[in-house]
Amino acid sequence: MKRALLALPLALALLAGAVLLARSGDEPGKAGEKKAVRAPRKGPGEAPGRAPQSVVEEQLAKIFESSAREGPDSRAIVDRLRKALAELSEEDTLLAKARLAKFLEENPAERGGLLSAFEAESDPDVLLLLAQTFGGDAASMADPAVAEAMTRIAGSEGLAERRGAACLVLANLADLDERAVNTVFRLVRDEAHGGVRIDAIGAIAGWMQRFPESAAAFSRQLVGTARGIADPEIRGHAIQAVALLDRGPDADTVFGLAGFLKDGSEQNRALAAMGLGAATGDARASAAKSLEGAVLTESREDTQRGMLIHLVRAAGPDAAETLARVAAGSPRLAADVKDFLEILQTEREPLRVWELKQQRDLARGEVPGADEHSD
Repeated sequence: MKRALLALPLALALLAGAVLLARSGDEPGKAGEKKAVRAPRKGPGEAPGRAPQSVVEEQLAKIFESSAREGPDSRAIVDRLRKALAELSEEDTLLAKARLAKFLEENPAERGGLLSAFEAESDPDVLLLLAQTFGGDAASMADPAVAEAMTRIAGSEGLAERRGAACLVLANLADLDERAVNTVFRLVRDEAHGGVRIDAIGAIAGWMQRFPESAAAFSRQLVGTARGIADPEIRGHAIQAVALLDRGPDADTVFGLAGFLKDGSEQNRALAAMGLGAATGDARASAAKSLEGAVLTESREDTQRGMLIHLVRAAGPDAAETLARVAAGSPRLAADVKDFLEILQTEREPLRVWELKQQRDLARGEVPGADEHSD
């Protein structure tokens, strides 16, 4: 029986910056940014899910023009937007977001009014729109009052959607705030609501990318916290946040990630392998040793094969010697090891190595969906 084509996401997610785990409706973008999920609407003669753009723009213009005539009124605008969002498609909410962002930029004195509206809001779509507006406004993200308010909201016992949205805002702070950091890590560790915990992890992921000088300390703390998370999906988000770091893990983080190579979740084991594959410098040898052991003991063939590219990355100049040991210890990987050894003779760039490996698999007729678990 033909083996399946080696699963792309395990290798390409880190290299291409994609996100493996996402809550329903999420998509990669600005730190902590996600999209709301709402039912599409259809209009006569229009593509499913969208009203004519001119109609949407006219509707939004009326919302903001009335405020311009009567003087800026954040609460009134938010009330009108709530009604409009109930009818807009996902694509059209981008227009609403752009209009609200422009309003805040032109009326910075209304920041306090929008904060008050955020604190009083219960509609998830409106909360998301406000969070994205604050998170994309440089002046707001540099305002200590915004950081204080969002930290207080995130750490409160209020509506989960509001607390999660506050975490999305905190992800984009211009400067790290000690109280915000402590609050968000507490949420990851102790929060009962899974969605809020995931949004808190997203805030930490945003900080690690935007404040590289703090990334190592945050990654060590997040890996340590993840060990105490019982839910495998939430634990996976924490592992992923570390695995997707632009900079590879340091020696202490490598030690923590290596423990997840035995995680009960196949996806979490794959994410840990991805993170270890990015190790550099003094951490590389330890990461490669852990990955070699994981490859030899992994029970699922698709996960085992997916770990190979990360072993190649971590092993670096010693990849050929390491792969030879893997082939001896796991005969079912012999074909993959042979491919990698031949490719490594002329190519070392990880993404290109993976592409060349895929070409060989396809040429042999290996196809996605085949039974890859038979020895």
